[in-house]
Amino acid sequence: MFEVKHVKQENQELSQTPVLHLPERKYFTLQEAEALLPQIEEHLLEVLKIRDARRLLQTIDIQFPDPFVAHAKEVRAHKEMHRLYFLEYQHLDALAILGCFVKDAEKGLVDFYSKKEGKDVFLCWKFGESCVEHWHDIVRGFETRRKIDKTDVFCK
Repeated sequence: MFEVKHVKQENQELSQTPVLHLPERKYFTLQEAEALLPQIEEHLLEVLKIRDARRLLQTIDIQFPDPFVAHAKEVRAHKEMHRLYFLEYQHLDALAILGCFVKDAEKGLVDFYSKKEGKDVFLCWKFGESCVEHWHDIVRGFETRRKIDKTDVFCK
C-alpha cells in the first residue's frame, strides 16, 4: 500500500490523505491530443532547458584549498542538482496528469492512448511536428508508427 499523512483541518477530526496521487490512464480522440500540443511543447522545452542546466552544472569543477569551503561547495552543488531534478519531474508529472505518455523527452516522443476499431493504440507525436500525424500499436514502438489516414477513426 502507500503511506498516509494525517491532516488536521479546522473544526474537523484528523483525516487521512494519500501521499501518492497517481493519474489515471486517459484516452484521446485525435482532436483532443492535438489540442494539448502547445502545452506539451512548453513542458518539453522546459525539461530540455533543465537538462542542459544539469549538464552544465556537472562540468563545473572548482577546487578550494580549504576543506570546509570545498565541502560547502559540494553540498550546494548537490542541492542545486536536486532542485533541477525536482523541477524537471514537475514538468514530466504535469504531462502525465494531462494524460501524455512521454516515451523520450530528449527526442520529444509523446504518445496518447486512443482506440482504433476497439483496440488500444497510441497516437504518436514527435516534438517539431505541427500535428499528430501517426499512430502505432501499444506493444510496438516509434519505428512501427503509421501515417494517419483520413479514414482512420480514433476514439476514447
